[in-house]
Amino acid sequence: MNFEIINIDLNNNCFNVKEQIWEMVCSSDNEFIPPLSVRDAENTVFNNKLELTPTGKPYVFYNEVLNENIIGAFYKDELVGFLAYETDYMNDDLKKFNFPECWYVNALIVKQDYRRKGIAIELYDALENHAKGKTDSITTRTWSSNYSHINLIKVRDYNLIITLKDHRGEGIDTVYFRKTI
Repeated sequence: MNFEIINIDLNNNCFNVKEQIWEMVCSSDNEFIPPLSVRDAENTVFNNKLELTPTGKPYVFYNEVLNENIIGAFYKDELVGFLAYETDYMNDDLKKFNFPECWYVNALIVKQDYRRKGIAIELYDALENHAKGKTDSITTRTWSSNYSHINLIKVRDYNLIITLKDHRGEGIDTVYFRKTI
């Protein structure tokens, strides 16, 4: 299977990309901890994330993604995966630990039927190649039991830089990883 990896221009909504992103965000909503549909701000801290249940659709998260840079993986005319990132990113956690601004991966979503086919690797390859000469580092964060993502980024030389203990619920830490470009 050959995938085309491209930077997505949302102003040129060919292949109904916005609709395809919406469908992917909705279908993966509950795979995230906490679910995307209960996130209403970047640094929301919930009292007990394990007891939260989505009350609607992930509109806030979707709108965040649409305001970011997006690299997409296409199979024919179908968007099968995407990586959304911000440039010149900073948040309170990074500031607290004296990390400088960076590029930040906010979302990596690959459709279920296309996982384990190298798409996430190709999306990270495209991001890192694009970042060379434009930033010193790329950062991402996830939850401590998201082993597939953690294994992917560790192999790519991303290093654990921050652990926020029980941040997403008892026994589920928020973990930040960074790679120097």
